[in-house]
Amino acid sequence: RLVPNPGSQHSQIVTTLFARISSPLTLVLLLGFGPCMPIEPEPEEDAPPVEVETGPISVNSNTLGPWSSGSVEASQAAQLRAAYSAYEDGDHATALTHLDALPSGHPLAPTYIAWKRAEVLNSLDRRQEARESWAQIPIDARLGREALLARARSLHEEGRPHPALKLLESFPLLREEGPEDSVHLRAELLRGQALLARSLGGDRNLGYQACARVWSHAGGTSTLANLAMSCMSVSEPEVPEDERRGLAEITLHARGLGTGHANSAVIDLLGPEEANLEASWMDEPSVACRGSLELGRAWHKKRKYSRSIPLLRRAVTRCPESPEKIRASYLLGQSLQRGGKGREASAHWRSLADSWPDHRFADDGMYHAGEVALQAGRLQEAREAFTILAERFPQGDMVPAGLWGMAWAAIESGNRVEALSWLNRQAELDSTGPHFERVLQARYWQARLGLDEAEELGDPARRSAELNKLSEIALDAPFNWYGLLAYWKVAEVDGVRGSALRQEARAAVDALRAGASSPSSYLVERDLVAQPGFIEAGALLRAGMTKQARKELLFALGDKPHNQWSRDSMLYAISFLEATGATPRSHRLARKVIKAKQPGHAPDSLALWHRAFPLAYSDEIQTATAPHPFPNWLFQGLVREESAFNATIKSWAGAMGLSQLMWGTAKESARKMGIGKITRKMLGDPALNLRIGTWYLARLFDRWDGHAALAIGSYNAGPGAEARWVRARGTMSLDAYVETIPFKQTRLYTKHVYASYQTYYALYGEDLGPFVPLRVGPVKDAIDAGDPGQP
Repeated sequence: RLVPNPGSQHSQIVTTLFARISSPLTLVLLLGFGPCMPIEPEPEEDAPPVEVETGPISVNSNTLGPWSSGSVEASQAAQLRAAYSAYEDGDHATALTHLDALPSGHPLAPTYIAWKRAEVLNSLDRRQEARESWAQIPIDARLGREALLARARSLHEEGRPHPALKLLESFPLLREEGPEDSVHLRAELLRGQALLARSLGGDRNLGYQACARVWSHAGGTSTLANLAMSCMSVSEPEVPEDERRGLAEITLHARGLGTGHANSAVIDLLGPEEANLEASWMDEPSVACRGSLELGRAWHKKRKYSRSIPLLRRAVTRCPESPEKIRASYLLGQSLQRGGKGREASAHWRSLADSWPDHRFADDGMYHAGEVALQAGRLQEAREAFTILAERFPQGDMVPAGLWGMAWAAIESGNRVEALSWLNRQAELDSTGPHFERVLQARYWQARLGLDEAEELGDPARRSAELNKLSEIALDAPFNWYGLLAYWKVAEVDGVRGSALRQEARAAVDALRAGASSPSSYLVERDLVAQPGFIEAGALLRAGMTKQARKELLFALGDKPHNQWSRDSMLYAISFLEATGATPRSHRLARKVIKAKQPGHAPDSLALWHRAFPLAYSDEIQTATAPHPFPNWLFQGLVREESAFNATIKSWAGAMGLSQLMWGTAKESARKMGIGKITRKMLGDPALNLRIGTWYLARLFDRWDGHAALAIGSYNAGPGAEARWVRARGTMSLDAYVETIPFKQTRLYTKHVYASYQTYYALYGEDLGPFVPLRVGPVKDAIDAGDPGQP
């Protein structure tokens, strides 16, 4: 996997790492991403095998900084930057001069240099030399398949379709399941164009079919779809009518559009074809199935459930056994549930679980069956569904939610014994990974129910034991919603114990804050740093080519790196991303690492916490919050959850900028603030966005008399929705009120923003702390109290 081309520069690098490391210093020198030192001759065949060192290796933080001034590497880096700059300016001859000045033996970044040299030579119309440079790039490098495609395109543009097609044989033909990636899609388009250009025998038909396949799968990529349409138009008159684009291709194109969330385009494309879809069930059931599914999904996404339900029901009833049938069944369940057909939805969800018990949707189906019943107050039905979920799908990812559903159904019916039995099972889940918060939730409610019972029975020993459990939760998870709830519950019941708990938590947080925010070295797994792409990423970073370095790093890390690599390796990767200027991305990755690894609060985890909760835009946030009745740490946490500090981000719903303001809210708020007319583009300005966002949140604080949890929930769902919930359930204590917020997004949002607020305050605040105010009593009573400084 690591050595695709024996004898290549990459092969030498990896061989050096695995077979020639004699000390950590040697590897650190290589990790400095400088030119490889000449390696000694291979040992004789009868020589004893070289032992390969294992385990992580210490990498100095200076590998994230530039090369030392005056060094050979710094000189090469300057030439590389000059070549890039000249190329961007269109001065290709000068760019080539700088590239030629680089050593031919072991340049800093061999793959990138080969790619850039090929681009320069191609621009100078030196096509053969360009192809030779592209051919130097290993196929499994980040740019490997792009280089292969570039060689084929160069040959095609030179009027040599036959050798171009030979190279394109490395890319498999597109199938119904779709392309591997955009490179595969572009290769198929080039195949069609090259076949049409060669025009031998059946090439016209084959070329048309290749372009039709691209059009079918390029729904979300309008440029490629348009190019494919042009390609088809050229050859369509010469293609027999029965081989031209038909309903099969149209439904595939609709699938691509749907994947790109172009739901209106799907409706425009397939709406006129409904009669044809209906007629095709007999002869082309898979096509009719796909078309019904995609049109039904588009109406579902538009929340037109009266239109989606008949289409999806038809697909579930008539589709042959296939992934499309199962997807249609899942969407039908959602449409029925969201369309207000609760009993039918519940029965359908259970039938999905029964029909496909081994599918990943099976546990989802049984969970949703219980969820629908629970929301409708049919508690016995909910218990049955959640019991089946836990017993039939013990490893399902919906089991934690199902256990909680069982527990809450029992809590609401007043059956503490049953509730505790399910909470016990939930608390036994693995707490070292993504179920961490679910375990905390169970532990909190175990203690909460136990405390209620102790108070009712007047049992001081039981009362003390349950308060001890809550104290443990607060100390185990001081940066979590449940840790915060646990602390304030202790303080509410026993002020003396609460004061002692605050001091103990303060000492633990102070110990964390005494750790190193930026380590001088990192323990990184050898398998990661030995990858040629990782080495190349470091060379590019130290050369000042940050954008290129970032791409190589992300390729080397692979998919879901937070699950694949160790915590310390990920801390180095996060610091690397920061050094490339990708702060929002590094923040998001750090957040995933914390969720996956649960690093705790020992001093050696401070660097990771700081990167997951960075002080981005802190000066601007302090300025924006100064006139308002809430602390800057609250809004710092809210912005972290809303936008990950990406000032230009726009959500699928249209929310914009750091504070994720909806246009209508922003425009009306700006008018009331006296700012005057604003444009959507102006919301990309951090200072203005934060100013409007804090002003709007302040109005919500006023609306709820300083009750921060309600103001936060209103920021997400709107004050109207929050008012309905308060009217319906305002007699509940805050913990139960938040657990029963009807909108899952708002329920999680309230918990997560408060947790971020708490984390920022504990990590950076100068007050005694470390717990922020939280009104844990009945919601309406807390609103009436009206003092934002009191819990």
